[in-house]
Amino acid sequence: MQTLSQNVKTLRLQLNKSVRKVAGEIGISHHSLKNYEENNCEPSVSSLIKISDYYQFDDLRKLITEPLK
Repeated sequence: MQTLSQNVKTLRLQLNKSVRKVAGEIGISHHSLKNYEENNCEPSVSSLIKISDYYQFDDLRKLITEPLK
């Protein structure tokens, strides 16, 4: 899911926060978030929900499939 990894990283960078900071605020490990951003693995459904809730992103389909502008 290349689009998801790009979007997760883009959203974090827009907040000007580190991987460690965002992961802590979301409640996942920074290793997991880094792996999601680098497209090394896909988040579980629960992690995906935590990520979308953190960024107040209501449409999971868009987060997963549509590049952010």
